Amino acid sequence: MPLKPLIHPDNLHLRAAVGWLELGNHIESGEELERIRPEWRAHPDVLDMRCLIYYAAKKWDNALAVAEELTKTVPDDDRGWIHLCRALYFTNRIKHAYDIATRKLPSFPRNWELHYDTACYACLLGRLKETENFLLRAFKLGDTEQIKSLALADPNLDALWKSILSFPSLGSIEAVLV
Repeated sequence: MPLKPLIHPDNLHLRAAVGWLELGNHIESGEELERIRPEWRAHPDVLDMRCLIYYAAKKWDNALAVAEELTKTVPDDDRGWIHLCRALYFTNRIKHAYDIATRKLPSFPRNWELHYDTACYACLLGRLKETENFLLRAFKLGDTEQIKSLALADPNLDALWKSILSFPSLGSIEAVLV
């Protein structure tokens, strides 16, 4: 069953929340979400936004709780699983994030973000060949130049870059980076 969209005025409050967060003001963003009628606050788009607000506020446990609710409410929505894994990452549960991400990849095979995040989790766990495979898949699925810029600056992937510098024949990721 398709997701019912938010209607006026709740859709405007959600858009305003997005705008406030883009301006770097997570407090005003959260206040806009509170203006949404109570019966619509559990809408997946609202829960998605609430996770982003909690990330900005560095309230990782709150983000985790909302992400869990999002995965229960709409288990076929990749946003909930990405948020859940990221919240686990931010609460230092990398292995748990990795386990969930790898379990969910078959459900969302075209999502470059999930592949990219899984590459980061694999790298942090020392699984460099897996890291490379997940990262290559992310490059194929998304905007290669955007992901390349993101990956080269991501400290979560430092072990991969160090291993490539030490052993340049590690794999095919070098071709993507050139």
